Amino acid sequence: MCIVIAGELDVAYLFARGDPLRWTYQIYSYYFGFKYSLGTIVLLLGMPLIQRLKLKDSSICILGIISRMAGLIMYALSTNTITGFLGTDLYLLLFIDQLNQID
Repeated sequence: MCIVIAGELDVAYLFARGDPLRWTYQIYSYYFGFKYSLGTIVLLLGMPLIQRLKLKDSSICILGIISRMAGLIMYALSTNTITGFLGTDLYLLLFIDQLNQID
């Protein structure tokens, strides 16, 4: 999984540098920090909720995969900075998928 994430970061940065976004390294760093900060908050608040709902691991994984796909599609279709950052919101459920790796 680490290799996939590292490759995704490289491709996402190259995408952000080109048309139509034309992000600088500083804006991309803000995006990256926002993405992981938001994910940390969701993980801290979502973990107790998921434990109360007693969802199966497979359901959580499917939810995480769908969330990741939706976030990447939103990022790929973004034409300005605002829609690029809004794609991060769709990643929220992705961090819930990390709960499986904690156990």
